[in-house]
Amino acid sequence: MSSLSEDQVREAETCSGGVAGRSLPLSSYDRFRAGNYGSRDREKTGKRLAEAVAEGTSPAKEAQNEQDLLSNLASFFADRPRP
Repeated sequence: MSSLSEDQVREAETCSGGVAGRSLPLSSYDRFRAGNYGSRDREKTGKRLAEAVAEGTSPAKEAQNEQDLLSNLASFFADRPRP
């Protein structure tokens, strides 16, 4: 006897069919999913992404990016022979 509903059992059977014949047990795929796509990880990733976007688009960061680009262009053209 199982505490799962018939729909849940069918869904589990469908999922396990997708990994049939593979070398890893179904539980390893579930651990991978939980470790990489769990709700806590998703919240942390969302926060880190928002912080990175805010940092990357700050006026100070944009000014630094422009300065880096100008320096890289100056170095590139300084190293090229003139015609």
